Amino acid sequence: MNQKEIISGFETSCQKTSAGIEFWNGRELYKLLKYSEWRAFNTAVDRACVACASMGLEPKNHFVVHTKMVEIGSGAKRASED
Repeated sequence: MNQKEIISGFETSCQKTSAGIEFWNGRELYKLLKYSEWRAFNTAVDRACVACASMGLEPKNHFVVHTKMVEIGSGAKRASED
């Protein structure tokens, strides 16, 4: 994947709140960035939060954990972090 494809992927997956604030869902980004699984990407996000804090920034202002219910087999649902 070249740089233009990555940028296009980011632009395509960008979402906005009703206040116009841009955000991206981690479960979409990890695939775009070619992580093999969610856990590996989540570890990278954890390291990014530590780096953010080491620069004197509040990670919760930049990284938000969102939990949604997803369907698993037979109509059952479970919580899934994003």
